[in-house]
Amino acid sequence: MSLDPDVFRFLSRAAAATSAPLHAAIVRQGPIAIPSPSHVLVADRLFVEVINQQISTRAALAIWDRIEIRAAERGIAPRELFVPGEEATLRGCGVSGNKVRALMAIREAEAA
Repeated sequence: MSLDPDVFRFLSRAAAATSAPLHAAIVRQGPIAIPSPSHVLVADRLFVEVINQQISTRAALAIWDRIEIRAAERGIAPRELFVPGEEATLRGCGVSGNKVRALMAIREAEAA
C-alpha cells in the first residue's frame, strides 16, 4: 500500500510552512509504501502485545507459538482461546494468571 499522493502533497506543504530542512527531507524521501497491518483488528494486536510483556522476547515468542499451536490443533483462531473456560489451556501455554485475565478482558471489551 502506498501513501496517498494527496496526503503526501499535504504533508509536503505543511512541512514547507514549518521548516525548510524538514520539507527538503520529505521531498527527498518522496512517498513511502505503508504496509497493511498484519492484525486487522485492534484487539488481535493487543492480544500479541499482552503476551509480549514478558521477561524476554524469546519467552514471549515461545508462549505465543504455543497459543497458536493449541488454536491450530482445534482449528480455531488464537482469539477463540481468550474466553472463560480456556484458562487452563492458556496457563498450560505459559500465560500468567494476570495475563489470562487481561486477554479475556480485551475479548469482553471488544464484544461490548
